[in-house]
Amino acid sequence: PNCWPYLEIIFTSATMTFFEGLQSAAVSMVVAGNEGIAPFLTLFLVGAIEKARPELLAMGETMESIVASWPGLLFLGVMTVLEFVSKCVPVLDEIVDSIMVWIVPFMSILGTLSTMGLVTMNSSSDGADATDDFANDDEGGRRLNASDGALLFLQIVLICFGIVLALSMHVTKMFVRLLGVGWLTGILTVVEAGWCITTVTMAVFIRQISIFLAGVMVVGAGYVVKKKWWDKRHEGEGTGEEGQQIQGGDEEGGTGSYHATDDKGKADFIPTAVAT
Repeated sequence: PNCWPYLEIIFTSATMTFFEGLQSAAVSMVVAGNEGIAPFLTLFLVGAIEKARPELLAMGETMESIVASWPGLLFLGVMTVLEFVSKCVPVLDEIVDSIMVWIVPFMSILGTLSTMGLVTMNSSSDGADATDDFANDDEGGRRLNASDGALLFLQIVLICFGIVLALSMHVTKMFVRLLGVGWLTGILTVVEAGWCITTVTMAVFIRQISIFLAGVMVVGAGYVVKKKWWDKRHEGEGTGEEGQQIQGGDEEGGTGSYHATDDKGKADFIPTAVAT
């Protein structure tokens, strides 16, 4: 019998499952990454989208009451305004960025959990079988089905990676802000807000592009962190090893100094005086 049609169906289903899961994870990463740039604005956008189009994110009741309820939106809106104004003040923005280092991880967790509706396990909808690889939602799209254990593991991975990405993006933002002292601070604040609004909206409404946006954030944050810490650390280690001198004497009683020549501790003895 011809098995090709069945293999084609299996391959197509597996491919769609992979890419839908990748898109859902990418949306979570885009939201988490923007939490490192403008935490309250990002969460306010997510809550506003959920309020206007609840089928896009499909938040649970708990997250909806925190992020998408009217009291939650009011609080996030006020904090967004305060955050925006404080970042426009040259001295105050440094203080706010220092405080945000401790707030960003928690905001990242909320942002990631608010997108978990994209990957949550659902039973059948409109008569679909709960054991199928996919379940149709009300908009005719598809939502991933998974076991409780796999879902919990995916949530933990996304939350942990989201925290790291959010902190990396926060460091990247602080590094860029060092270049914008004075009147450039306000311009950078507007650019940051524009970036968050654009990327979060595009990631939620056009999920295919979320993979590209998440990749840009990961590569950009990784490059800045590498240049700021990794390269400087190794450069400092190399500088510390060069030019080291160890005072001592030779076997004949002469005095001099050992000059380090390599990283293995080898040194050349240069005599400076000979005992008479």
